[in-house]
Amino acid sequence: MQAMLDFLDKDIPFDIVFAANDPSALGVLAALQKRNISHGFAIYGVDGSPMGKEMIKQGHIEGTSAQFPHEMGIRSASVAYDILEGKRISKYIFMPIKLITSENIDQYSLSGWQ
Repeated sequence: MQAMLDFLDKDIPFDIVFAANDPSALGVLAALQKRNISHGFAIYGVDGSPMGKEMIKQGHIEGTSAQFPHEMGIRSASVAYDILEGKRISKYIFMPIKLITSENIDQYSLSGWQ
């Protein structure tokens, strides 16, 4: 929140904020609300957190990218077993992510992390 307040004081024009995570996106939202700025900005976060999804549902945040930590854990364990069994594994392992927005928010639970 404080970083966004400091940025607003610089009077630099912008219309989109991509925050490093959902708590940071909520800090951006809080800063804008503190300055009584209610429109003209799109805020995006990362995590698929319950609060981030709730803010999307309420129309305060545009989106959050869901990283699906449960699937990441399953995949990590599977790769660990492959390593223990001496199998060759790829140097890079890609995990799918999804952008959660107002258009697809109803496909996700608001209570859990994605």
